[in-house]
Amino acid sequence: MKVKLRELVRWGLVVGLFVLPLIYWPRGYGVVYELPKIVFVNIWIKILVLMMVLMIIKKRLGKRLINKRLAGLVLVFLIVVLVSLFLGVDPIKSYWGNYYRRQGWWMLLHLVSLSFLVGFLIDKKNLKEKFDVTGINGVNVVTSCGSSVTAATLA
Repeated sequence: MKVKLRELVRWGLVVGLFVLPLIYWPRGYGVVYELPKIVFVNIWIKILVLMMVLMIIKKRLGKRLINKRLAGLVLVFLIVVLVSLFLGVDPIKSYWGNYYRRQGWWMLLHLVSLSFLVGFLIDKKNLKEKFDVTGINGVNVVTSCGSSVTAATLA
């Protein structure tokens, strides 16, 4: 049985979205929820984007990658954010973010690449067949409700 790289990337995306709410670091000393999820998302997106780049190189799929206008607008936005990064008060913190959240330009770049990846993988005709979006959202809602109840009882 030959596994296509595109199917492997799709399943990697679905499994990553399913596993993300379940990541927990019990010895995190104050960062038990945020830091492990961010590290997981960074590594997960890097792996998926690398697989997508290999798929594009192998099959020469660059033409149907994404809408050119949308890609141009996102590129302009990233350039504006990069310029503001260098002109800001603390460029290092603007690039990496703080220790707990790492919400800097580097994470923004990862999230933009994830959005391009999702836009490349999802077609309208196979959205319902390949992705059980309601199931993924259901797991996220249940996890969020459980966390809210736990936080309310501890407070």
